[in-house]
Amino acid sequence: MTNAPREKVNAEQLLGWRQKHWCIENCSHYRRDVTLGEDASQMRINRVPEVLAAINGGILALMDFLGTKNLAKQLKFYCAHPEEALQLLCGNLSRQYG
Repeated sequence: MTNAPREKVNAEQLLGWRQKHWCIENCSHYRRDVTLGEDASQMRINRVPEVLAAINGGILALMDFLGTKNLAKQLKFYCAHPEEALQLLCGNLSRQYG
């Protein structure tokens, strides 16, 4: 669906728009569903799914901000080195009191 007038947009342009849309959708959902395991989650208590989705969104935003190319590799690194993750989140505070 589009509000673009027929006179200004041809079928090839519409197809290009659609492909770009699904590329963005698939990239975003793959990271959430596969890398972060949202679809496999069995948590159904109260608002836990919403909270986990918000945390995952924060993780993805932080990794995008840092320019992380391989999310899975970076997450494995931080799981193996939690002090590095804490340093990333707290900066000078964790160096000063850690």
